[in-house]
Amino acid sequence: MAQFFVWACAICMVAKLLWYIPQIVTGSVKPAPATWIIGCLMMGIGVASYSLTPGATVWSNITLYTSSAEITIVLLTLFLFQRRSVQFDYLQQFCLGVTILVLCYWYFNQHQTGVAYWSTQCLLIVAYIATIGKALELQKAFDSIGNWAFTLAASVAGSVPALISMDPQSIGNSIRAIVASGVTVWILIHFDRKQGWKRWRSELEVLCQWYKFW
Repeated sequence: MAQFFVWACAICMVAKLLWYIPQIVTGSVKPAPATWIIGCLMMGIGVASYSLTPGATVWSNITLYTSSAEITIVLLTLFLFQRRSVQFDYLQQFCLGVTILVLCYWYFNQHQTGVAYWSTQCLLIVAYIATIGKALELQKAFDSIGNWAFTLAASVAGSVPALISMDPQSIGNSIRAIVASGVTVWILIHFDRKQGWKRWRSELEVLCQWYKFW
């Protein structure tokens, strides 16, 4: 059963990229590169620190590994097709500074993989809070609903092998991903419904034109 959900998680992440990349290339969404740079760094640290943990396996924390790969691909897409200038706001500067401190601490205390791992998990929660805060401030679905929906689906699928393995780090990552992405999806849908599903229709139109459905 675990193998089925591992593949389900991976497929959801691929579907997410197939949904989100056309939105970025066409300019339907314009994510801030700084957010994805920080996310890429934090996920990279998470993968590295988890991989060095005794007993760690890819399948038990498949959400972490697939998310790291997905974020890297999205970041490269952003720099290739959208803005190449990067500006960090105060919260992003804080996250970047703490990430650097975590790296320095881990460099001098290489046996403390747990500290590095859980620190990045906390920072990822802060990053989600920033995304949710932006949606609340703008009062609209400023980012792709489909992108976040696939993130939620992948996180739910990835939680099954995490629970089967009974690995605290995998379970913690799954809980963080499910709660954060679930709240984000709900808020984006809430505001888009108020705007007559403007964002959702725009995303579907982009996909139809991109993949030439009609």
